[in-house]
Amino acid sequence: MLFQSRFHPGIESGETTLTFRHWASARVKPGKRYRCPPIGILEVEAVEPVAAGRISEDEAARSGFQNRTSLLQFVARTSKTEIEPSTLLYRVRFRFVGPDETPSPVLPATLSAASIEALVDKLAAFDQRSRSGPWTDEALTLIGGQPRVAAARLCEKAGLDKAVFKAKVRKLKKLVLTVSFEVGYELTPGGRRVLESLRDRYGS
Repeated sequence: MLFQSRFHPGIESGETTLTFRHWASARVKPGKRYRCPPIGILEVEAVEPVAAGRISEDEAARSGFQNRTSLLQFVARTSKTEIEPSTLLYRVRFRFVGPDETPSPVLPATLSAASIEALVDKLAAFDQRSRSGPWTDEALTLIGGQPRVAAARLCEKAGLDKAVFKAKVRKLKKLVLTVSFEVGYELTPGGRRVLESLRDRYGS
C-alpha cells in the first residue's frame, strides 16, 4: 500500500490507522500484510465499502486529515473523480507492524546469457498474448527514460488506460524488472540489462 510521505509520520506513530480509497473493488484483504515503502509493513485489519457522506470527522482525523472536507477533496484529486455523498469508497483500517526487514528481490546487472534470454522470451509471450499488441519494450523504455514519473503521465504516452498500464507494469514487477515507488517506477539493474538485450535482439 502506498501513501504520500506526509502521512508516514502518523502511520509510524499509530495516529493514522485509516485510509479511504476510490477503488472499483477492494485491492487489499483483511489479515494480509503489505509493504508500505519506505517505512515498513502494514497489516490490514478491515476493509469495508462506505458512502462518502457517511464518513465521520473522527475517521477523517484517523486518516491524517484535519477534517472530512479535506479528506474528500484529497480523494477526489488523487482519483480524478467527483466525489458525491453517495459515492462508494473503501474504508481500510490498518496497523503499522514495523520496518520491512525482508530484502527486496533484485536481479543483478550481470545476469547470465541464459537468464536474460529466458526473461526476453517471457516478455515476448506477454506481447503475443496481448490483445492490444506488443507493449513490454515500450513500457520498459518509458520507465527507464522517465524514472519515478507518475503512472498517469506514463500511460498517456503509452496510449493506455491508467489501470491497464499499471496492470501491465505489475507483470514486469513480478519478473523483478521494475520496482515501484510512492510516485512512479524505476528499472532494476536486471531490468536495464534485459532492455539492452531487447535492443540488441530487435535493433530498436
